[in-house]
Amino acid sequence: MRKQTIEALISRLLSSEEGLSEEAFESLSLYFQDEDIEAVRECLRKRGDARSLHWWVRYLVRIERPSGFRELFALLENEDALVREEASAGIRDVSPDARADLLTRMLFVAWDDVVAFAAEELGKLRSLRAARPLLEVFEEREDEKVRVAILAALGRIRDPQSFKALERISAGTGGKVQEEALAVMGKFAADLSPRLARRCLASESHHVRGMIYAALLRSTDWRFEKFVAAGLDREEERLKTAILSSLRAIQTRRFFRA
Repeated sequence: MRKQTIEALISRLLSSEEGLSEEAFESLSLYFQDEDIEAVRECLRKRGDARSLHWWVRYLVRIERPSGFRELFALLENEDALVREEASAGIRDVSPDARADLLTRMLFVAWDDVVAFAAEELGKLRSLRAARPLLEVFEEREDEKVRVAILAALGRIRDPQSFKALERISAGTGGKVQEEALAVMGKFAADLSPRLARRCLASESHHVRGMIYAALLRSTDWRFEKFVAAGLDREEERLKTAILSSLRAIQTRRFFRA
């Protein structure tokens, strides 16, 4: 009886009559037992068109059931890029907590497009729990687009635990990956605290130290003046020159003594 009802709802779901599809979808979403999910899958699979795929993804997202998420994950691992794209787009409508878990799992899917999408969305969620798996996947992946997406996500999340890895990456040999890593370090610099400033200025990378000095000079926080003064005293010449060229007004005697 339930299967016949589901089949009838799907017929209405795929109807071209205005308003009927959404009404049928709301009713179909009330059927979320495992056997219901199987019945919906089989019914829509028979049709095998793009519209059926669209409703299949929406249904799986709406019911938010473990077996439904397994079906959704199967779509994300599909060889067809269009299927993966439809499934990925549907993830955005999953509730935030469940979405973060799904996106983290997606980082370990074989397809680069899925991994890049997952990294971008985790960055938007600013999920601290995702920082470690993001770094893990960064080390495993070679695709430039994926690595840049992961770094951009870490820049949004700004987990202090990822600082050491970002420092190492930003000291790389060039290219888009290093550029993005430096940009991320710049985002860390925008949220400077004395503790973070001290840690950043201990970096072996002159790129990182130079970025931090630039951030310190833009700050109006008097606590950072001592770091700039110390830099003028002991930094290598190219950084001293960069600091002096950025310095527009000397506000304390520390700078004169340096």
